[in-house]
Amino acid sequence: MTIIKLKNKYNYFDRVETRFGDNDIFGHVNNVIYYSIFDTVINRFLILKCGYNPLVSEVIGISPETRCIFRSSFKYPEKIIAGLSTKKIGETSVVYDISLFREDNDKALAEG
Repeated sequence: MTIIKLKNKYNYFDRVETRFGDNDIFGHVNNVIYYSIFDTVINRFLILKCGYNPLVSEVIGISPETRCIFRSSFKYPEKIIAGLSTKKIGETSVVYDISLFREDNDKALAEG
């Protein structure tokens, strides 16, 4: 049985608008864009909520492992609500949990 994540699982939200060039020839947001959105939301969280400054910090974030569970497509023009939480905080790493939602739907369309 597949469990779809819901908005109420998250405390931090960010809004990302799709861009015209995000759609592929099939008329939906291309799969590589989901990873770009994940990266944008995580880094914006670190900058806005954690005081991270990537221009001067000696610490950089890398993504040694990523995944995306695709459930349904977004398309341009559309506003995406991203829910973000930390799944695990270690000594030198953080595992993030992120899901992407439509404004009017509580079920995740993509999970990373």
